[in-house]
Amino acid sequence: MNLTKLFSIVFFVIAAALAYFLYDSVNSDIENKKRIAKIEKDVIRKLELIRDAEVAFQATNGKYTADWDTLISFIDTGKIFNVVKKEQIEMLEYGAEKVTVTFDTLGWTYVKDSVFKAIPEYNFSKLPYIPGSSSNKKFELYASKVKKGNIMVDVFEAKDIDPVNPRRDETSEIFNQKPLRVGSKVDASLSGNWE
Repeated sequence: MNLTKLFSIVFFVIAAALAYFLYDSVNSDIENKKRIAKIEKDVIRKLELIRDAEVAFQATNGKYTADWDTLISFIDTGKIFNVVKKEQIEMLEYGAEKVTVTFDTLGWTYVKDSVFKAIPEYNFSKLPYIPGSSSNKKFELYASKVKKGNIMVDVFEAKDIDPVNPRRDETSEIFNQKPLRVGSKVDASLSGNWE
């Protein structure tokens, strides 16, 4: 075997090894992005469930809650009243209208059977835990009242405090690169920052 063939074989082996390492590097990056996207989809789904639970809790109790045990208990055993709003419009002699609004309570249903009827087998005791969290961390849950104009409004926020995406940072200037959250501590908002 001459020296040219030997160098060709050695360079071929080196090129094949470099090609494998390049492929492995690119493939692992792609797989990691898919894993992050799946976990963030699960986080968003949980934040949507938390929002639905908080809205139902506020409709029933007149305020939001920042306590996980209270919220989970409400989902398990809470009731929502079925209320019908009726308006009656009466024309007055001088062309104005008189509107009479009445509310009628028709009964109640359990929160699980109305708000969460699409997922009856869901284990709501796992709702506080962040998907993909390294140490079973819980979403940060905040509820309070803030003054807007001359009135006090209820606010809540649920936030992922352990984002799996390394680009999601609280100090980020880009709004959609902040940790996933729903609601707001300063506004009466029910929006998530992914929407």
